[in-house]
Amino acid sequence: MSEERFSGFLSPLWWDRDETTEDPGDEPETQQAAVDDDFAQKVQAAYETLPATIRGLPDFPPIEVMQEPVGSPPDRKPLGRFIGVPRSKKSQFLVARGPTVIHVYQGPVTRYAGTQIDAVLKTVVWHEVAHWLGFDTEEKVAELGLQLEPKGRQAT
Repeated sequence: MSEERFSGFLSPLWWDRDETTEDPGDEPETQQAAVDDDFAQKVQAAYETLPATIRGLPDFPPIEVMQEPVGSPPDRKPLGRFIGVPRSKKSQFLVARGPTVIHVYQGPVTRYAGTQIDAVLKTVVWHEVAHWLGFDTEEKVAELGLQLEPKGRQAT
């Protein structure tokens, strides 16, 4: 995938966002620090490991790379999140209430992964894509082998 394709891969909500200025009306939890370009390229590489048949689906959701999750409890920081209606549940009669998007969070992934960032990102991207495809519970996604162990229980 070319770099041109990747920049179009991100949600238009973030294309024109100026990360260097702060709006005094913004609450701190809604402000996002700039995402590292190297990290974004690693997310792209993880995306490219998906089978071409999945990447080529016309309704593949955009992937937004964000610094931190918004609205998560302090003790539970997700590495990624699928937002929207799973592909398997869409119908012509269903009206979406918001966008379908996959978020990958740089801060939590970096803190969790250590030196294994590429492997963790691949699992996170595949995990969230599985949710988009219709594997709606964490147990069903874990059955696919796409579940990371909580940080305290991972093997060393």
